[in-house]
Amino acid sequence: MHRSLAASTLLIALSAAGQAPAPFTTPGGRLMLFDAGRFLEVDPREPRQLAMARDVVLFVDPANVLHAAEQGQVRHLDEGPAIQLVGHGDAQAWRNEGALKVLHRGEPVTLTSDVGAMTVTDSMLAFHDRTDRALRAWWKDRLMDVTGLDSTGAKAPWAQGSNTLVYHDPAAEKVILFHRGMKQVLFDSTNMALAEPGGDLVAYWDDRRATFRVWDRGQRHDLEPMRPQAFKAGDGLVAYVSAGGSLKVYRDGRVLPLLDHAPTEHWVRDSLLVVVDAGRTWVEHDGRLVELEPYVPERWEVRDGTITYLDLDRGVRQWRAGERTELAKGMATDRFEVWGEVVVWTGTDGVVRCWWRGRTYEF
Repeated sequence: MHRSLAASTLLIALSAAGQAPAPFTTPGGRLMLFDAGRFLEVDPREPRQLAMARDVVLFVDPANVLHAAEQGQVRHLDEGPAIQLVGHGDAQAWRNEGALKVLHRGEPVTLTSDVGAMTVTDSMLAFHDRTDRALRAWWKDRLMDVTGLDSTGAKAPWAQGSNTLVYHDPAAEKVILFHRGMKQVLFDSTNMALAEPGGDLVAYWDDRRATFRVWDRGQRHDLEPMRPQAFKAGDGLVAYVSAGGSLKVYRDGRVLPLLDHAPTEHWVRDSLLVVVDAGRTWVEHDGRLVELEPYVPERWEVRDGTITYLDLDRGVRQWRAGERTELAKGMATDRFEVWGEVVVWTGTDGVVRCWWRGRTYEF
């Protein structure tokens, strides 16, 4: 197999280049790591599950043993056929039987021995601790009590954004906001479904004031006097279809019109709004829609304000802040993975390629 760089058989200390490593599995089943231009072998066996927690690689081997690969070492964390990795980023965790565990300062820590419903984003993990009948959150390496919570089903009775969480206090008939470890009343209501949390903001329909509002980093902004048909929140933005049927976006205290009609579909991912309308794909940039492609990509993924996608010829492209980059030309692959700044795909020729900072590395 062609290699543009030699692969090391030992896991060495991660580079100081500011990029977390990118794990991948070779067509032959080896678990590898791409780290700032180097290929490092982690395990000769294909993992059953694989995830990243900051700069730590977590993987479950074929014997159902959970390992952590970090700073030149591969360590045993847990084992059992019921292990299930959940989450990503700072909130990476795993379930084993009824227990919920996280990696904290290099060691496994049990958050609860009986976990119920849970939700997870890049920076926060919220879960029902059935042992103490409480809603708790793991945020910034801290376990926080949010509120008491009676038995629930599989569906979480709260809503979570990247660093916000809202829940309903039935006794007080209020919707409560949990943000950066603090709680406050968001609005008076008996219907929590009227709130959509994002990153440092929450969009909500205040049914008692009959106003569509945004709580944005402690400030409240009135957006519309009529309830929108739909609204979605992300990191620093809210996209909504107004009562009159037009698509608008809220950013930094301003409401900007985008379309005079409701699009076919739209999504808010991180800080990016992606719109599909009339068979074309658009992204919002500086308060206006910019055409991404005159078609709908078969596969796309948004991370940190960047959208990576397959074009019609199955080449790999990226768009960020108004600039489009071609990572691989047509017939390159049918799937890819994004790990921070690194995009990984296996070509139709069986070669694994890692694109990082404008260069493609082959293994």
